[in-house]
Amino acid sequence: MTEQAQVGEAFLQCWKFLGDVVDGATMRVDGAVAVGMTRLPIPTLNGVWSTSPDISSDELQALLEEVDQAIPHCVQLPTDASPDIGPLLAGRGMTRIDDIPLMALHVLDDPKPTHVGIRALEPAEVGLHAQVAAAGFGAPQDVFERLITRRFASSPGVTVAVGEAGGEPVTTGVSLNLNGCVGVFNIATPEAERGKGYGAAVTGWLVARGLASGAHVAWLQSSTSGFAVYQRLGFETVDSWQCWISG
Repeated sequence: MTEQAQVGEAFLQCWKFLGDVVDGATMRVDGAVAVGMTRLPIPTLNGVWSTSPDISSDELQALLEEVDQAIPHCVQLPTDASPDIGPLLAGRGMTRIDDIPLMALHVLDDPKPTHVGIRALEPAEVGLHAQVAAAGFGAPQDVFERLITRRFASSPGVTVAVGEAGGEPVTTGVSLNLNGCVGVFNIATPEAERGKGYGAAVTGWLVARGLASGAHVAWLQSSTSGFAVYQRLGFETVDSWQCWISG
């Protein structure tokens, strides 16, 4: 299996995990496709994801029938997927936003030293992750409280981390180690604390912890703003996906 395929499979299995641990979520993975709903009001947490460019517009149309159209949702699939898919999604009122790099690394490049202490949160402390993530993403705290619950944080392979400077939380992130691949998510730093290396520090800490616990590859989906940070840590792009959102 190529690294691209391996990381893509790990990505799909994370959606299956969410379907198992998020209250009210329904997710299924079938081959190279995941489809379902967390029912949280964030488009990229609901919809259809395909790691194969061979998905047809007819297949995608059928999969979208399983998605509650009243809840914000997305479609993510490789950039070289069939050109017929663009008009299909546009006709459903969906908009293509920035393509999303899928990145992976095997050997971590150490981030620059920062005056931040990073620790794993106990399940009873996950409200702190919600607080920092909400400030970092500019999203309602309730979303993160419903997503990263005690049940989530108690699951095997999960680490929820917070970075603190001067006694205050300044960055946060989550990792999930499944089948030898550690995925990194929800890296968030409030605007007032950005530019100090905190996001790189918590990412590097989560990756190092995952690799030390048996994972042989780390992976993540990068935002535009985080891309250069992840490159400096040693992540390389293994695939790129188009992302369409509803509304």
